Amino acid sequence: MISKPYFQRHLIFLLMLSGVTPGKSQLESYQILFRTDFFTHVFDVIPTNDQGYLITGFEHVPDVSENVPYVCKIDCRGEMEWRKKYGPTSTWDNIDPRLGNFENGDHFLMTTILDANFDILVTRMNSSGETLWKKTHGGNREDIGRGMTILSDGHVLLVGTTKSFGTDAGSNYRDMYALKVNGETGEVIWSKTFGTPNAIDDAWDALENPDGTLMIIGRSADEFGIYMSIFKTDSEGEILWNQFYGKNNHHAQCFEIISDEAGGYFITGFTTVNKESFMDYYDVPILRLDENGEIIWAKVYRSSNPDFFETGSNLVLDNNRLIMSWESAGFPSSNIDITKRLIAVVNPETGELISNKSFNDSGGQFPVIKKDHTGFIISASTDEFDSFWSDPIMIKLDDELNSGCNEVDQTIWTVTEEVEFDKIDIDYTVSFGAK
Repeated sequence: MISKPYFQRHLIFLLMLSGVTPGKSQLESYQILFRTDFFTHVFDVIPTNDQGYLITGFEHVPDVSENVPYVCKIDCRGEMEWRKKYGPTSTWDNIDPRLGNFENGDHFLMTTILDANFDILVTRMNSSGETLWKKTHGGNREDIGRGMTILSDGHVLLVGTTKSFGTDAGSNYRDMYALKVNGETGEVIWSKTFGTPNAIDDAWDALENPDGTLMIIGRSADEFGIYMSIFKTDSEGEILWNQFYGKNNHHAQCFEIISDEAGGYFITGFTTVNKESFMDYYDVPILRLDENGEIIWAKVYRSSNPDFFETGSNLVLDNNRLIMSWESAGFPSSNIDITKRLIAVVNPETGELISNKSFNDSGGQFPVIKKDHTGFIISASTDEFDSFWSDPIMIKLDDELNSGCNEVDQTIWTVTEEVEFDKIDIDYTVSFGAK
């Protein structure tokens, strides 16, 4: 578990900023491994206003078969300041914790816990980790949080999936779920479900547009295939338009959406659309969409040596660079565990690959990259450093995406292909969730 005796910090590499005197100063780049007693995964990281970070994920406790969500505060030099645990829940498939910052320096956590059923847990904490309030939201079946965004009015939009509400309430199918909760109290302001009967519909990410409208993305599945789902709603969750992209007998799914700063969007996830069928290895797509969700360009990225499973995690747009974190079981490796964390840079105007490199040799599940105070930060989990289980790792990058060690340029092995998605017609029903 993550506790003082067992959460041990191992500094893999340190590079001080030139001209910085010793003390509590931001380091330009480093890699830090945190040794733990159990399987401990990281799902999200955010910079804090004191040049530190919050990380969240879960630890697996084998003796009781529990997975416990946690939050840790890391200072600017990679030292752990405090940690909190929430939960428990059952399997990592039902945990997707996410973090956010309020303007006053408070923090927000969304995760999923197991009570009588799976419920969405939300909590606001101050900069010292003290809980200001904590709420759970759910019904009499499974309700899971997948994504969140703090809104311009200080409230929070949560998205995920529900079996308690909507068109498939009480069945083995599920609907997309969106809740707006009060940032001061955690109480529900409104909630909506989006779904089709006897189908699997999941929401994975959301963002707020400058005009207060909302974007919600995920996947929709029927008997013919699994498709990318993109919704635009008003500030109350009423649908303004939706788009569905994919192909029959294929799998296509969204994980992340960001603004292109010109009124449109970039999305990533995974897809088999450029392969023979849904039975083939996934590629990583990036789609650039206009303000109406129409495709401007679409590319997929994969390894050529070998081609294997790949998934896009998240995107950052910075200085005319579209930066993507992704995981791959492809690319040359000296380690039997060949999953890698990679950072690719593509041209946002065309989708053409500029560079792609892996960090460390393996164990790259769930990599996330965020812009921070002096460059970028990557959080992930790793098992490459003589560990039987996965441990958290933080990789601090400078503005040129360099950490200083354990990097391999994989650009020569990276294939970029144009991809054509069909526009799918799906009739969605909007209903209400928790109150």
